[in-house]
Formats: sequence, C-alpha cells, structure tokens
Amino acid sequence: MKPSMHAMDVRVLKKRLEKEEVVLLDVRTPAEYSKIHVEHATLLPLDSVDDKTIEQLKESVNGQEICAMCLSGRRAALLARKLLDAGFKKVSILQGGIRSWEDAEFPLVRRKGSIAVERQVRMLVGLVILVSCASLWFMPTQPEWWLAVPGFLGLGLFFSGITGFCGLNKILRKMPWNR
Repeated sequence: MKPSMHAMDVRVLKKRLEKEEVVLLDVRTPAEYSKIHVEHATLLPLDSVDDKTIEQLKESVNGQEICAMCLSGRRAALLARKLLDAGFKKVSILQGGIRSWEDAEFPLVRRKGSIAVERQVRMLVGLVILVSCASLWFMPTQPEWWLAVPGFLGLGLFFSGITGFCGLNKILRKMPWNR
C-alpha cells in the first residue's frame, strides 16, 4: 500500500516544530517567501524540484517527517505527491497553508517583497491592452492587425480562466525580480 499524505493542523505543526520533530518546506516562489514566511521554514520552490533535489532532500532530512506548505495548500500537495512517489514515508501538508499560520496569529518573518506574480500578470496584461488601445486612438493610421495584440491577451486570459494554466505567469516567475 502506498503511503498517503495527510493535512497537519497549524497548532500541531507549531508544537512539532518547537520540538524539532518535523522539517517544514515552503514551496512558494522566492518572491513570496521573501515577503512573508514562517521562521523555521526552508524554501524549496515547487518549480525547482527535480530528481537531484529530491535525492539531496532524502539525505538532508534523514528520515524525519516533512510538512510542505504554500499559500493555500495546492502547491504543497503537488510536492507531497512527488515526495511520496519518490519513496518518502512521512509527508504531510499544512492545512490551510500560510494563511492558517497567520490566522492562528503565530509569528511570521515579514519583509517588503516584490509584487505577487498574479498581480504582475494582471498589471502587464492591462498595460499592454491600454497601450494598444491608446495607440489605435491617437494613431488612426495603424493597421487593423494591431487589434490582434489585445485580442491575443484576451484569449490568453479566457484560456487561463478555463484551464487554470497561465503561460504569462510561468514566464514572469522566471524573471530575476521573482527569484
């Protein structure tokens, strides 16, 4: 029977962290982590996890239980599944993510960080559409194909809403200010 992940309550996690019984992995982006994180959490961005990283993790945790966390729990569950598939036996996710830690009023390390990637996507799409519309308004001799720019972005947003996949989000996560 395959080991399964379970959700760990925030109060249980806090007690176990104090006793050093669990390793807490934060799978959010470096930008998210630098803005706010749990003091004892180790940053391990989900998009950087490969076979080599998993092997290094096996050596460093030495059989200790791992608890993965993110903002709400979705990315943590993806990492937990990867770790369980790689042979880890004790893997859990923080129920409710960092939001539950904050709601419990446990201490957090806060710094001024960059703007969240989701907001960057909205800002960039809005700016490109605004510039496209302004250029059509102020330069009426623009060719009609210029309307393809806001049309393409609108199609991208529609596709993202249906599938949950946002290519622009993936691209912006790789930018130096989000690392």
